Amino acid sequence: MIERRVLLAGTLAVPFLGSPAIAGRIDAGAEKGSEDQFRSISSAVANLLPAPDVRTQLAYVYAVAAHVLAGAEAPPAKLFPMGGFARGVEIGPIAREPNFVVIGYRALPGAKVPPHNHPNYSVVTIGTEGMATIRFFESQNAPPMNSPDPFELEETRAVQLRPGDVAIVTPARDNIHMFEAGPQGAQWIDITTSHGPDLGFSYLDLGASELNHLGRMSAKWTKFS
Repeated sequence: MIERRVLLAGTLAVPFLGSPAIAGRIDAGAEKGSEDQFRSISSAVANLLPAPDVRTQLAYVYAVAAHVLAGAEAPPAKLFPMGGFARGVEIGPIAREPNFVVIGYRALPGAKVPPHNHPNYSVVTIGTEGMATIRFFESQNAPPMNSPDPFELEETRAVQLRPGDVAIVTPARDNIHMFEAGPQGAQWIDITTSHGPDLGFSYLDLGASELNHLGRMSAKWTKFS
């Protein structure tokens, strides 16, 4: 089943999730869609960096999303093709701050970003135009990312991302995901926060037959960097 997850703009959802107090507010005087606005978001969530447990990580990513939706837009980014591994998808940096980095994406109709992981990172994805389907996966027995050995992967959920919708991954939950743009294409932003040492990342080789069904499937790491 594909779900839609919409986060109400504002900070009312944050105490409900049990997160720490907000350190600040978005600068209302900052130009909408400017890097200054993202700097004010960085200040606002500076004290929300989570401990390494599922509940606090979830509180953190939803607090970040609430702040962005409450009054910020992504500044325009200069986008570059991702290349043959993700044909029809462009990517570009928007803002980089001590607490997080913001990346913009644009995907042509039907274009895909293949399955990949984010070890020691959380990612808040916010839809800005069009629609994309995001599928999420977890593995309990994955070998090191430089291993050629196959391992078992389980699809945990799928989300339909439209403008204003939010999808999240944390180091402990749904850390592998993939994107497929809808018939009108899609645009979205990722807000990525580090929660530990940089371990690199890897794409996964699942194969078309594996991706056509839910449940457990066989996967291999590929394109490790």
